[in-house]
Amino acid sequence: MKYINALVDISIAKGYITQDQAPWLHYGIEKRVTTVLVSIPMLIIGSLVTTPAMSIAVYISFFSLRTRTSGFHAKTLAGCLILSLISELFFLGVLPGILNAATATSLLLFSVISIFLLAPYNHPNMALSAEELAACAKSAKKRLLIWIMLLATLHVTRLDQLASGIMLGIVMDAVMLIFANIQQGGKQHETTEHQH
Repeated sequence: MKYINALVDISIAKGYITQDQAPWLHYGIEKRVTTVLVSIPMLIIGSLVTTPAMSIAVYISFFSLRTRTSGFHAKTLAGCLILSLISELFFLGVLPGILNAATATSLLLFSVISIFLLAPYNHPNMALSAEELAACAKSAKKRLLIWIMLLATLHVTRLDQLASGIMLGIVMDAVMLIFANIQQGGKQHETTEHQH
Protein backbone atom coordinates (compact mmCIF):
# COMPACT_ATOMS: atom_id res chain seq x y z
CA MET A 1 0.00 0.00 0.00
CA LYS A 2 1.84 3.03 -1.34
CA TYR A 3 -0.33 5.51 0.57
CA ILE A 4 0.62 3.97 3.90
CA ASN A 5 4.32 4.13 3.02
CA ALA A 6 3.90 7.79 2.07
CA LEU A 7 2.08 8.56 5.33
CA VAL A 8 4.81 6.83 7.36
CA ASP A 9 7.53 8.74 5.45
CA ILE A 10 5.74 12.05 6.14
CA SER A 11 5.43 11.16 9.84
CA ILE A 12 9.18 10.50 10.03
CA ALA A 13 10.05 13.67 8.08
CA LYS A 14 7.88 15.84 10.36
CA GLY A 15 9.36 14.24 13.47
CA TYR A 16 6.13 12.63 14.69
CA ILE A 17 7.87 9.25 14.91
CA THR A 18 11.43 7.95 14.69
CA GLN A 19 12.72 5.60 12.00
CA ASP A 20 12.59 2.76 14.57
CA GLN A 21 8.84 3.30 15.00
CA ALA A 22 8.11 3.14 11.24
CA PRO A 23 7.29 -0.60 11.08
CA TRP A 24 4.92 -0.25 14.04
CA LEU A 25 3.09 2.72 12.49
CA HIS A 26 2.91 1.02 9.08
CA TYR A 27 1.47 -2.13 10.65
CA GLY A 28 -1.04 -0.17 12.74
CA ILE A 29 -2.36 1.84 9.79
CA GLU A 30 -2.46 -1.20 7.52
CA LYS A 31 -4.34 -3.20 10.13
CA ARG A 32 -6.96 -0.49 10.63
CA VAL A 33 -7.48 0.08 6.90
CA THR A 34 -7.81 -3.66 6.36
CA THR A 35 -10.30 -3.96 9.23
CA VAL A 36 -12.50 -1.24 7.76
CA LEU A 37 -12.35 -2.68 4.23
CA VAL A 38 -13.09 -6.22 5.42
CA SER A 39 -15.85 -5.17 7.84
CA ILE A 40 -18.41 -4.19 5.22
CA PRO A 41 -18.56 -7.49 3.29
CA MET A 42 -18.31 -9.43 6.56
CA LEU A 43 -21.38 -7.72 8.01
CA ILE A 44 -23.35 -8.11 4.79
CA ILE A 45 -22.51 -11.78 4.27
CA GLY A 46 -22.85 -12.53 7.97
CA SER A 47 -26.37 -11.10 7.97
CA LEU A 48 -27.26 -13.27 4.97
CA VAL A 49 -25.92 -16.44 6.63
CA THR A 50 -27.52 -15.87 10.04
CA THR A 51 -29.50 -13.23 11.88
CA PRO A 52 -28.16 -9.67 11.91
CA ALA A 53 -28.05 -9.81 15.74
CA MET A 54 -25.78 -12.87 15.76
CA SER A 55 -23.63 -11.51 12.93
CA ILE A 56 -23.09 -8.18 14.70
CA ALA A 57 -22.37 -9.91 18.04
CA VAL A 58 -19.74 -12.12 16.39
CA TYR A 59 -18.19 -9.18 14.60
CA ILE A 60 -18.00 -6.87 17.63
CA SER A 61 -16.79 -9.51 20.11
CA PHE A 62 -14.21 -10.90 17.67
CA PHE A 63 -12.68 -7.56 16.70
CA SER A 64 -12.84 -6.26 20.27
CA LEU A 65 -10.77 -9.22 21.44
CA ARG A 66 -8.51 -9.28 18.40
CA THR A 67 -7.30 -5.73 19.04
CA ARG A 68 -5.78 -7.03 22.29
CA THR A 69 -4.88 -10.62 21.41
CA SER A 70 -3.77 -10.20 17.79
CA GLY A 71 -3.51 -13.48 15.90
CA PHE A 72 -3.09 -14.83 12.39
CA HIS A 73 -2.92 -12.20 9.65
CA ALA A 74 -2.98 -12.81 5.91
CA LYS A 75 -0.12 -11.20 3.96
CA THR A 76 -2.33 -9.25 1.54
CA LEU A 77 -5.63 -7.38 1.67
CA ALA A 78 -7.18 -9.86 -0.79
CA GLY A 79 -5.93 -12.76 1.34
CA CYS A 80 -7.36 -11.13 4.45
CA LEU A 81 -10.73 -10.61 2.79
CA ILE A 82 -10.91 -14.19 1.50
CA LEU A 83 -9.75 -15.70 4.82
CA SER A 84 -12.16 -13.51 6.78
CA LEU A 85 -15.13 -14.46 4.63
CA ILE A 86 -14.28 -18.18 4.71
CA SER A 87 -13.87 -18.00 8.49
CA GLU A 88 -17.14 -16.14 8.85
CA LEU A 89 -19.01 -18.64 6.69
CA PHE A 90 -17.62 -21.46 8.82
CA PHE A 91 -18.23 -19.81 12.19
CA LEU A 92 -21.69 -18.47 11.31
CA GLY A 93 -22.94 -20.91 8.68
CA VAL A 94 -21.50 -24.30 9.66
CA LEU A 95 -20.46 -24.33 13.31
CA PRO A 96 -23.82 -23.32 14.88
CA GLY A 97 -25.52 -26.21 13.08
CA ILE A 98 -23.23 -28.84 14.60
CA LEU A 99 -23.00 -27.49 18.16
CA ASN A 100 -25.10 -28.62 21.08
CA ALA A 101 -24.96 -27.24 24.64
CA ALA A 102 -22.14 -29.59 25.73
CA THR A 103 -19.91 -29.06 22.69
CA ALA A 104 -20.52 -25.29 22.73
CA THR A 105 -19.55 -25.10 26.41
CA SER A 106 -16.45 -27.25 25.82
CA LEU A 107 -15.41 -25.17 22.81
CA LEU A 108 -15.92 -21.94 24.76
CA LEU A 109 -13.89 -23.25 27.70
CA PHE A 110 -11.07 -24.39 25.39
CA SER A 111 -11.10 -20.98 23.67
CA VAL A 112 -11.01 -19.04 26.93
CA ILE A 113 -8.07 -21.11 28.20
CA SER A 114 -6.27 -20.69 24.86
CA ILE A 115 -6.68 -16.91 24.94
CA PHE A 116 -5.52 -16.75 28.57
CA LEU A 117 -2.41 -18.82 27.77
CA LEU A 118 -1.47 -17.47 24.32
CA ALA A 119 -2.56 -13.82 24.18
CA PRO A 120 -1.20 -11.61 22.92
CA TYR A 121 0.51 -12.80 19.76
CA ASN A 122 3.53 -10.58 19.18
CA HIS A 123 3.27 -9.94 15.44
CA PRO A 124 6.77 -9.46 13.90
CA ASN A 125 5.82 -5.99 12.60
CA MET A 126 4.79 -4.87 16.08
CA ALA A 127 7.82 -6.18 17.99
CA LEU A 128 6.30 -5.40 21.37
CA SER A 129 8.59 -5.07 24.37
CA ALA A 130 8.14 -7.32 27.42
CA GLU A 131 6.30 -4.50 29.22
CA GLU A 132 3.99 -3.90 26.25
CA LEU A 133 3.28 -7.64 25.97
CA ALA A 134 2.40 -7.80 29.67
CA ALA A 135 0.07 -4.80 29.33
CA CYS A 136 -1.63 -6.34 26.27
CA ALA A 137 -2.01 -9.68 28.05
CA LYS A 138 -3.64 -8.01 31.05
CA SER A 139 -5.94 -5.97 28.82
CA ALA A 140 -6.88 -9.04 26.75
CA LYS A 141 -7.82 -10.99 29.88
CA LYS A 142 -9.95 -8.12 31.22
CA ARG A 143 -11.73 -7.73 27.91
CA LEU A 144 -12.31 -11.48 27.66
CA LEU A 145 -13.81 -11.55 31.17
CA ILE A 146 -16.16 -8.70 30.25
CA TRP A 147 -17.33 -10.62 27.16
CA ILE A 148 -17.84 -13.80 29.22
CA MET A 149 -19.93 -11.91 31.80
CA LEU A 150 -21.99 -10.32 29.03
CA LEU A 151 -22.43 -13.72 27.35
CA ALA A 152 -23.63 -15.25 30.65
CA THR A 153 -26.05 -12.35 31.25
CA LEU A 154 -27.47 -12.61 27.73
CA HIS A 155 -27.83 -16.38 28.09
CA VAL A 156 -29.69 -16.08 31.41
CA THR A 157 -32.01 -13.44 29.96
CA ARG A 158 -32.67 -15.71 26.97
CA LEU A 159 -31.11 -13.42 24.37
CA ASP A 160 -29.60 -16.49 22.80
CA GLN A 161 -28.76 -15.02 19.38
CA LEU A 162 -26.53 -12.39 20.96
CA ALA A 163 -25.04 -14.86 23.47
CA SER A 164 -24.27 -17.34 20.69
CA GLY A 165 -22.70 -14.59 18.60
CA ILE A 166 -20.39 -13.58 21.45
CA MET A 167 -19.44 -17.22 22.04
CA LEU A 168 -18.61 -17.66 18.36
CA GLY A 169 -16.60 -14.40 18.36
CA ILE A 170 -14.53 -15.66 21.30
CA VAL A 171 -13.95 -19.01 19.58
CA MET A 172 -13.00 -17.32 16.30
CA ASP A 173 -10.48 -15.11 18.11
CA ALA A 174 -8.96 -18.15 19.86
CA VAL A 175 -8.64 -20.02 16.55
CA MET A 176 -6.83 -17.10 14.89
CA LEU A 177 -4.54 -16.83 17.91
CA ILE A 178 -3.77 -20.57 17.81
CA PHE A 179 -3.08 -20.42 14.04
CA ALA A 180 -0.66 -17.51 14.53
CA ASN A 181 1.25 -19.43 17.19
CA ILE A 182 1.36 -22.57 15.03
CA GLN A 183 2.66 -20.50 12.10
CA GLN A 184 5.26 -18.84 14.32
CA GLY A 185 6.39 -22.25 15.60
CA GLY A 186 6.77 -23.47 12.02
CA LYS A 187 8.90 -20.45 11.12
CA GLN A 188 11.08 -20.95 14.19
CA HIS A 189 11.49 -24.63 13.24
CA GLU A 190 12.51 -23.68 9.68
CA THR A 191 15.04 -21.13 11.02
CA THR A 192 16.52 -23.71 13.40
CA GLU A 193 16.88 -26.30 10.63
CA HIS A 194 18.61 -23.80 8.32
CA GLN A 195 21.13 -22.99 11.06
CA HIS A 196 22.16 -26.65 11.49
